[in-house]
Amino acid sequence: MKIVFLIRHASANHFEENIDDHEKGINKQGTLQSENIFKWIKKNDIKIDKIFSSTAKRAVETGNIVFGNKNRPIELKKDLYLCSSKEIIDLIKNLESNLENVAIIGHEPSMSETLKFLVGDARPDLKNVLSQLAYPTGSVAIVNLKIENWSQLSKQEGTLDAFLIPEELDGEK
Repeated sequence: MKIVFLIRHASANHFEENIDDHEKGINKQGTLQSENIFKWIKKNDIKIDKIFSSTAKRAVETGNIVFGNKNRPIELKKDLYLCSSKEIIDLIKNLESNLENVAIIGHEPSMSETLKFLVGDARPDLKNVLSQLAYPTGSVAIVNLKIENWSQLSKQEGTLDAFLIPEELDGEK
């Protein structure tokens, strides 16, 4: 089994004037969102084999907090900035077969599009996630894939195992 963690970057300063979209960083709320996800990952002893991130500043900052302030190398991919789900699916299909758990940090709408492509089933309490219009900032979808090699990935192959919304984790240690 393979596992994909789809992470939307945390809340950012979207309305800053004279700053290119690619250079917008996360705001105070985004820092708190990222810290909540970091705490959840640490508490649950989650192991990630490889982390990919958009090169956008807000995605990189999210990843650095969520995965322990650069204690794990994050592979930056310009192709993940404002891409479609096709680029993310292609990235996943071409992963090395020895990788079991991967995380991808990106943007909307590609995160929700990728989630809808990957998920064919969900835990009963998560069935409504796929019908939501928005993929909240800082949220993480955890998708279990019943495949041996990433190249075997096909549409709706996975099961949605968790959908973490940082504000709902607030207060967890």
